[in-house]
Amino acid sequence: MLALNGTTLELTMNDTALREYESLNSILIPLSMYFSILIMHAQASGNSATISFNILHLVKIASKYEWTAVIAYHMAFFTK
Repeated sequence: MLALNGTTLELTMNDTALREYESLNSILIPLSMYFSILIMHAQASGNSATISFNILHLVKIASKYEWTAVIAYHMAFFTK
């Protein structure tokens, strides 16, 4: 969740998401299944390449940032 703390925008996390998705590997299988279904539906509109790029973006940020920040960002993104 994004929260404004004074003049700083912070990502906050509940413990449930971190227990369920404790690493990149724990989220890749369900997320890959979700994106596979989404890609099948998106192919008709020509947006499947954009969806594939989103998976690569998650892998890239997971290798660059702490996992707690990545999962907080991921959950906030999909909540929106």
